[in-house]
Amino acid sequence: MSFSTRTILAAAAITLSTAAITLAQPTFSIDFQGPTNGVPNGFTGAPIMPSDILTTTPPGAPGPNPPLFGPLPPPGTFIPGGPPGFGLGIVTYPFAELDALSYGTEPRIRQNRPLQTYFSVDEFAVGLPGVPAPSVTSEGAFGSVEASADVFGTVSPAPPLAHCPAGPIFGNVGMVDGNGLPSLTPAVYPGTGLIEANPPTVGAIPDPGDNLDALDMDSAQNTAGLVYFSLDSGFADPLEPGTAANLGTAVANGFVGGDVLVSAPGGLPAIYAASAALGLGVGDVNDLDALVLAENGDGIYTPSLIPYDWNLPGSLIDMLLFSVRRGSAIIGAIDPICGVPISEGDILTTTGAGLPGIFIAAERLGLATVRSGAPTFMGFNDDLDALDMTPEPGTFALLGIAITGLIASRKRRMN
Repeated sequence: MSFSTRTILAAAAITLSTAAITLAQPTFSIDFQGPTNGVPNGFTGAPIMPSDILTTTPPGAPGPNPPLFGPLPPPGTFIPGGPPGFGLGIVTYPFAELDALSYGTEPRIRQNRPLQTYFSVDEFAVGLPGVPAPSVTSEGAFGSVEASADVFGTVSPAPPLAHCPAGPIFGNVGMVDGNGLPSLTPAVYPGTGLIEANPPTVGAIPDPGDNLDALDMDSAQNTAGLVYFSLDSGFADPLEPGTAANLGTAVANGFVGGDVLVSAPGGLPAIYAASAALGLGVGDVNDLDALVLAENGDGIYTPSLIPYDWNLPGSLIDMLLFSVRRGSAIIGAIDPICGVPISEGDILTTTGAGLPGIFIAAERLGLATVRSGAPTFMGFNDDLDALDMTPEPGTFALLGIAITGLIASRKRRMN
C-alpha cells in the first residue's frame, strides 16, 4: 500500500461524520503581523489584539465555539490579553503577543496508546515531499500558501521511547482551516474566521494573511479558569532580518520568552515554569513557541526527567511539552534523547540532562528539516508554532472532516 493511500485510509477510517466537528472547540491567538489585528472582534466589537485568546464567532459569545465552514466573520475574543485586572492581565496590553497556550487540562499521554497531535506552522513551512493533500506540504510555502492559518493533525502510535527522526512518517492532514473556504488543493475544511492566503514575506511587515500562533483544541474543559501561556521574545527572526518581527513582550512584562506563565481570572501573570527549569536558559535567548500541559493540581511545576514518568504511580510530575521558534539559542544543539540537532519543528520535553529532548521529531509529523535533507525554505527548518495533543479518541473524528471536504470538493469538480 502506498504512503498516500495508507494515510488517506487511516484518516477516513476514524470517521467521516461531519457532526463530529462539535467535539472540538478551539481557542487560539494570532501573531501581530497579520491583517486580523485591530479588526473588531465578533463578540464585542473591541479590536482584536495579538495577546487575545480567540475563538470562532458563530454561534456566539462567550464561546468557545467549533470551527465552521466559511465564509465566516472575524473571530470573537474568548479571553482578552488585558489590561491588568481583566482577562490575562498583561501589563503592556495591548502591545503584547501571546505565542503559546494551554489550560493545563490535557490528558496525560501514555505509552503504547494512539496519540493525536494538532499543530500549526508559520508561513515559511513547506512540509515533507509526498505527504498527501490537504497537508502542510500542499498548503505551505511551496503550495497554496495557506498553512499558517490552519491546524493540522496526525494520529500516531506512542511507543515507550521518543519518536526520533529515524522512523516512519506519520504525516499530517488539514483539520481546521483559516477561513473555511476551498484552497487551491482544493480541499475544504471548517475554519475559524482568519484571513488567507499568507505567502512568505522575507524581511517585510505586515503579512498579507494571518498566522495562528497558539492553540488549544478542547477549550471547553477549562473549568478552573487558569490560563498557562508564554509571551514572545525580542530576539531577531533570521527570515525577517532588519524588521521588528517580534515584540519582546516577555521582557517588557518582567519575564523571558522561555517562561511558562499562568494567569487566574482578574490576576496578573506569574511564572509557572521558569525558562531555566525547561532547559532554555535564564536570559531571553529561547522563545517557547507552543505548549501542552497536564498540571498535577498542586500549582507547582515538577519537571519530567524521562518521557512518560508523569504516569508513574503516585507521581506529581507535570507533563509539559513545547517547541521553540526559529532563532532560539538551542536550535542545532544535540538533544539528549535522540542525539540529533534540535529543530523548530520538534516537540520537546524536559530531561535530566539540562537541555530539552525530542519527544516527537518534526519529520514524524511531516515537517521538513535540514537534518533530514528535505527541501526547506531558504535553508531553515519548518517552524511548529502552535500545538495541542491528546491520547483520547474523541476528537480523532476531526480528521474525517478534512477527508469529507476533500472528497466532496473532488465530486463537485467531477460533476
